[in-house]
Amino acid sequence: MSASRGLEPLFHPRSVAVVGASSDPRRLGGIPIRLMREQGFPGALYPINPNREEIGGYRCYPDVASLPETPDVALFSTPRGAVLPALRQCAGRGVRFAVVFTSGFKETGAEGAALQEEMVRLCRAGGMRLLGPNCMGVIDVRARLMATFTISIREGEPLSPGPVALVTHSGAMAACVISDLHDAGSGLSAMASLGNEADIGFAECVDHFVDDPGTRVICGYLEAVRDGRRMRSAAARALAAGKPIVLLKSGATEAGARAAMSHTAALTTPHGVFTAFARQYGITLCGSHQELIETVEFLAHVAKPRGRRLGVLSFSGGAGSLVADAAVQEGFTLPPLAEGTLARLRRALPEYAALGNPVDLVSILVSRPGESPLFEAAAAVRDDPGTDAVALVMGVYHHVAGQVAEAFRNLFAGSAKPFACCWMAPHRGELQALRKSGVPVLEDYDRAVRALAALLRFHEAAAAEAVPKPAPDPARRERALQMIARAPKSPEGMLPLSACGALLGLYGIRRPAQAEVSSVGEAVAAWREMGGPVALKVVSGQLVHKTEAGGVSLGLDGEGDLRAEAARLLGLAPDARLLVQKMAGGGVELLAGLSRDPAFGLCVTGGIGGIFVEVFEEVARRLPPFGESEAVAMLRGLRGAKLLQGARGRPAVNAAAAAQALARLSEMAAELDGALDELDINPLIVTPEEALAVDVRVRVLPPGGP
Repeated sequence: MSASRGLEPLFHPRSVAVVGASSDPRRLGGIPIRLMREQGFPGALYPINPNREEIGGYRCYPDVASLPETPDVALFSTPRGAVLPALRQCAGRGVRFAVVFTSGFKETGAEGAALQEEMVRLCRAGGMRLLGPNCMGVIDVRARLMATFTISIREGEPLSPGPVALVTHSGAMAACVISDLHDAGSGLSAMASLGNEADIGFAECVDHFVDDPGTRVICGYLEAVRDGRRMRSAAARALAAGKPIVLLKSGATEAGARAAMSHTAALTTPHGVFTAFARQYGITLCGSHQELIETVEFLAHVAKPRGRRLGVLSFSGGAGSLVADAAVQEGFTLPPLAEGTLARLRRALPEYAALGNPVDLVSILVSRPGESPLFEAAAAVRDDPGTDAVALVMGVYHHVAGQVAEAFRNLFAGSAKPFACCWMAPHRGELQALRKSGVPVLEDYDRAVRALAALLRFHEAAAAEAVPKPAPDPARRERALQMIARAPKSPEGMLPLSACGALLGLYGIRRPAQAEVSSVGEAVAAWREMGGPVALKVVSGQLVHKTEAGGVSLGLDGEGDLRAEAARLLGLAPDARLLVQKMAGGGVELLAGLSRDPAFGLCVTGGIGGIFVEVFEEVARRLPPFGESEAVAMLRGLRGAKLLQGARGRPAVNAAAAAQALARLSEMAAELDGALDELDINPLIVTPEEALAVDVRVRVLPPGGP
C-alpha cells in the first residue's frame, strides 16, 4: 500500500475546525461552513471565532485550545499575521492536518518566504502536515467534505460523485474544472489545491488518488515538479493501476515560466524534460482547458484500446478528410473496410455515397428520416474485424438532434472498442443529456482524435513500463565511482579524456581505436599501427573547446601531413598532448548524452547530429533506466529517423547498435546519478556495422552532490 495512505484523514476527516470562521457565507471563512452544511458533512464542524457564539447552526469556540476534541483538519482563513499563533495551538493540540487558505507567503517575496519556512518548521516539529499556504483547500465528494472556499459549487446544486480526481497549483483553474465537470456530468471524486506546496505535494496527492477506489482518472494543473522521484513513482503506480493522468502544464515558454514563478514561487521543470517524462509514463498534456475536460470525460468512460487501426465516419467529406489527416499525424492507420462491412454500408447509405475509410455519410439523416441509418452505418464500421477503434463525427443536425443523440448513446453503449463521438456545433440540450448519461461527446474532431491517441499512448506506456528494466550492477557502479574519484578534474569538474574513455568502456559503449601520445614520433607510430586515416586532436587542460582553437585535424593518412599537423597541434598549449583516433567509416552522426534536471535528475538524450542538427533541431529524451526496446522507440520517434534506414543513396546503418549505446547510457545514469552532472557524446557515429562514440566530455558533480 502506498505511503499516501497517510493523507486519508485529510480527505476523510472525522472533525474539521475553521480558524477565522465568518458568519458571512460569502466570505473566505464562511464558505466552507455553508458548503459542508449543504453537502451534509457527517463529521463534527467547529467554527473558531472569539466574537461569535454560533455560525451557521454550529457552536463557535474562541480558539483551538478550547475545542472539546482535537480535530483531524484545521482550515485557516485568518489574516497572515494570525496564522502562526493559531498553528502553534493546533500543533499543541495534536491536529493532524492544517489547510491554509491565507496568501502572502513565499509567492510575495523574502519576508513571506521566511514566514512560510517558519510555518513548515512549526508543523514538522508538531507532527502536523500542511496543505498550502495560498491554496483553495480540499474536496472529497463521497465523504461530503467541502473544505474549500471555491465559488464553483453553486447553491442548490450539490456536487455528485464522479470518477475524476483533481490536483492543482491554481485554485482558480480548479474552480473552472470543477464547474465544467459538474456541467458535463462526469463529476468529481476529490480535489486537492496545493497553493505554494510548502509540504504536501502534487505527487503525494496523485499517489493518494491512485489508491482511491472512487477515482478512475487523475487530472490537474501543474506549474512545477518539486520531487521528481516521487512524481515518477506515482506515475508508474497510476500506469499499473490503469488510471490515466491528464494535465495542463504551464512553463513551456520563458514568459509562462516567469508567470508560474510569480504565482506559487516555483521554478518550472524545463519543458522538454517534462514532456519526455509525460510521454514515458503515458501522461496526456493538453493544450487547452476544453481539451482537458473532454479528454478526462472520454478516458473515464471508454473501453480499452486494441491497436491503431481507426475507422472513421463523418457527416461531411471535408470533415472526414480533416479527421484522416489528424489521425495519421497521431500515428493511426485507416485500413480498408472488409467486404461484409461494405455490404452493410450499401444497405444503410444512399447509392451515390462513396464507400471507404473515412465513410462519408452524405445526407443520410435527410434522405431517410424516421429510420436509423446513422446507427446502422456506424455499427457496421464498429463491427469491422479490421478496426480497433472508431471516430464518428457529426455536425449541426439540430432538426434531428434526438436521432443523432440516440445513435450516439446506443453506439457507445454497445461498443467493445474505443468509440469517439464528436458533435460539432451540437444541439446543446441533447449534448448535455448525453454527457449526463455517461456518453462522452467531444465538440471538435481534432480533440476526438487526440483523446483516442491519449488512450492508446497510456496503454502502450503501461505495457512498456511493465517490461523489466536493466538491473543495477553494484560492482560496476563501485568501479566507476572509484575511477571518477581517482581522476584529476578541471576547476569546472571536467574529467580528462582518458577517464572519459574508460568510463564509456566500463559501460560497454564502443569507441574508435585510439591512442594518447606526447610527441610527433609517437603520433606517427600510432597511425601506422591503426592502418588507415586518423584524426589528430589536441588534449590540453587549457583548451576546453579544441575545435574553436583549431585543435582538430581530420582524415590524415600520409606521414608528411601527419607530422606537420602533429607539430602544429603540440604547439597550441604548453601542456598539449595528442589523441590519435582512427577515422570511423561513413555513417550517420548522432548526438547522445546525459543532462541533469533539477527535479528528475539525469536524463538521457539522443538526436540526429552532424550537418542535420540545424535541419531537424530535435532530440528525444528518456528518464533512466530503460532497455534497448525503449531506446529503439526513442530513435524511431525522431523526425530524422529515416536517415538510419538509408537516405539519399546511403546504406542503412546499425540502428540496433545506436539503441544499445543509449540503453548503456541509461544504465550509467541510473547508477551514477549522484556523481555525474553531464555527459556529451558528439558525435556518436553509426555505421552499417557498429556505433562509435567519437568525442566525449564528462562533467562530474562537486562533492556533496547537485
